[in-house]
Amino acid sequence: MRHTYKNTSADVGPFELLVYFLCLMVGLSVVGYVVNADILPLLEARNATLVETPASLESASIRRHEDGDGGVSYRLEVRYLYIIDGYEYSGTRLGYGETRWSWGDKRADAEELLAQMHEREPFFVYTDQRYHARAVVFPGTAGIINPITWFVGGIGSIFLFVGFWTISCVAVAKAKRNRASR
Repeated sequence: MRHTYKNTSADVGPFELLVYFLCLMVGLSVVGYVVNADILPLLEARNATLVETPASLESASIRRHEDGDGGVSYRLEVRYLYIIDGYEYSGTRLGYGETRWSWGDKRADAEELLAQMHEREPFFVYTDQRYHARAVVFPGTAGIINPITWFVGGIGSIFLFVGFWTISCVAVAKAKRNRASR
């Protein structure tokens, strides 16, 4: 018995392809951003071999931000210079992770970090032995990954799931039509 199969590529309509590609692109973009912005720095911190390096503190200030709803948040911003093997590097990173170093609602937290920095005489930073351009004022990681990271990553995962689910549904429908036309 000879089977003939019809070309059913027309069964995949432009709507299904559009949904598939949009969901896939949005999902990959969001998940990629979350991994690059939040998760990789924490992994770098855990794998880094940090060494105390003399540095000069160029500037340190507490920045105040007011949102549209009247909320106020504060952040410590720094700039420092350090020299390794005759090369000068500059940095602005306080530490790895998000929770402690990002915007907070208490000015006292930022002032406490500023006081801890000024207690260091002489001032030094912690540099990664493998990548001299990576330096932090405070070693280690700052707590857990920001909960917003998990939320945004979950949204990206949902988009990926919907994209793959859409193309799977189209493939199953094509297979059923092929089976029925035999």
